[in-house]
Amino acid sequence: VPLRSDQPTAEDPSITDPAGREAAFGEPDHRRWYGLDIVERLATPGFTVRPYLSENEPVDRLDEYGIKHGEALFLCTKPFHSEVG
Repeated sequence: VPLRSDQPTAEDPSITDPAGREAAFGEPDHRRWYGLDIVERLATPGFTVRPYLSENEPVDRLDEYGIKHGEALFLCTKPFHSEVG
């Protein structure tokens, strides 16, 4: 997702055309720039969020997965609840 770590999330649901989204959010299919509140936004539906910085990985491994050096990643997990009965 597009992320700006120096400001809050910016979104505008009234922008619906691809050209407007590209101008506002950098890509024609993006609907927001996530910001400083991304961890809270991911946690709201019940995820446990672990931020991870890609700078801790070798560059060749990052290239293999298409991840930029220094990019923030977020490992999100949620318990599986099975209703058996």
